Amino acid sequence: MQLVNSKCPSCGLVLKVNEQTGTAICDYCGNEYVVEKDVTTSKSSDNATSNITDNKSIEPLYDDKTLVINGKRILTTNNNANSCEWSFSIGNKNYNVLFEKRKFISVNGEDAIKIAKLKSKESNILETVHDVDLGDGKVAKLCMRKKEFTLVYDGKNLENGRPYEITDVPKWAFVFEVLYIVNFFLIMGGAVGACVSLIGAVVSATIASNKKMNNVAKVLASVALYAVLTVISFFVASSVAATLRK
Repeated sequence: MQLVNSKCPSCGLVLKVNEQTGTAICDYCGNEYVVEKDVTTSKSSDNATSNITDNKSIEPLYDDKTLVINGKRILTTNNNANSCEWSFSIGNKNYNVLFEKRKFISVNGEDAIKIAKLKSKESNILETVHDVDLGDGKVAKLCMRKKEFTLVYDGKNLENGRPYEITDVPKWAFVFEVLYIVNFFLIMGGAVGACVSLIGAVVSATIASNKKMNNVAKVLASVALYAVLTVISFFVASSVAATLRK
């Protein structure tokens, strides 16, 4: 069975195409394609004519789970600090999702909905997730990390078709979030105390979600961070109190 090379139109990775079946699956983004073949002729060593297959173009295979935009790549048509617009297809149906002012979202021109009503249980301190109803039982996820907005369907980023993983913050990390809240009320309140507690909670969650560290290292790093910030908070609070008493 002969294999020939071609490039994935979504991510540009080289595909291994099965010449006999004319299909290929991208190992990176998981998209499945069928290769359109262009048959040309050339002379073999014995001057006989033989057919040679050339990969001329690649078209996606359509089914209910295939993500396609014009047979090529999924792109945003508008992307700025406050608004995003995604145009894409699932199977043979087209969709348009418009996200405006970081507050409202609409699908295929329908009335806009406040995203606050769509918040998913998958949300955490590092990433806010909203369930967007596309209709026909299909649900996309609008994922927000700081100022980055990503629309995800079937585990794939709708801008490039690549796999997307929602940030996973383990449950034990919430213990440190509670501890920082306690510090705010018992040690150092006010704007400064709120900033210190928020920074500590976010950094702890970031450490806990780091897949390159083992759990023991994550816990130790979180404990060390909490101890340092608690000492700093206590020192600042004591200094401020002493200054006010004078």
